[in-house]
Amino acid sequence: MDGMINIGLPKGRFLAQSQTLENTLRELKEDKKKQLTFYYLKARDIPSLIYRGKLSYGVTCDEWVIENDVELREICDTGWCYSKISLISQTDNYELTRSSHVASPFPKLTRAYFGRKNKHPVIEEVSGSGEFLVPFAYDLAVDVIETGATIARLGLKSVGEPLLLSSTRMWCNCSIDNPEFEETLMQIFSPESEPVNK
Repeated sequence: MDGMINIGLPKGRFLAQSQTLENTLRELKEDKKKQLTFYYLKARDIPSLIYRGKLSYGVTCDEWVIENDVELREICDTGWCYSKISLISQTDNYELTRSSHVASPFPKLTRAYFGRKNKHPVIEEVSGSGEFLVPFAYDLAVDVIETGATIARLGLKSVGEPLLLSSTRMWCNCSIDNPEFEETLMQIFSPESEPVNK
């Protein structure tokens, strides 16, 4: 990727922030020898593309880096979103057995969590919104909670400590060495700077 910086930006709920970041970087880019190319992708796909060297940099959430099981280098926190990955149930007093079914978009993370507790329920991957599947299709769910309003409306609750406290960060491939550009990124997301549509 000589002379090119390929940047993966999340679409969906982060689309507005991603577009603002692209515009800001195009305005601030000082090194005219470097060509910036932006790719709008699902947040879950960005970590593996950075790891494989298809992207130089990318914005994605902590849970997707963990779920993809890849080693990346963190540049900075974007401040776009803070959330928690939690166990979701109808009750605090749930019973977990080998026949219990747990829905989650994060099967690796969920399996590791229950493994540490020496519990081995049936974990099934769903594309998202696992809380809507409890209890009619699954006994429990592990999913992202931001405000908790949705699960409260469904009569559900977050049980126990979060599996993960998550943030949305800028990451890069570990082989990338571009301190000038990374300094620009850190300045953009600095608390003292004008927010990038936070």
